[in-house]
Amino acid sequence: DMKKRKLAEVKNQADSLVYQTRKILNEYRDKIPADLLQNIETKLKELEELKNQSNDAEAIEAKLKELSQYISQIGQQFYGQSQPQG
Repeated sequence: DMKKRKLAEVKNQADSLVYQTRKILNEYRDKIPADLLQNIETKLKELEELKNQSNDAEAIEAKLKELSQYISQIGQQFYGQSQPQG
């Protein structure tokens, strides 16, 4: 069944993103702006709860995208900070 397969894939992606996000937060927590950190932690919790309680692949996928957008902001922060001034 394609729906079950899609759901399994999305949940696996969510598991992977949750793991990667936690790893990033553990390593760089002190370098992430407080407001961004709070947003990421909120979206992380929302994604985990949705993944564990829902069988709606589209909703889980939407939360994945939201969290990914916040994580990309971390990269932008670090990239911006590492640029030479001049």
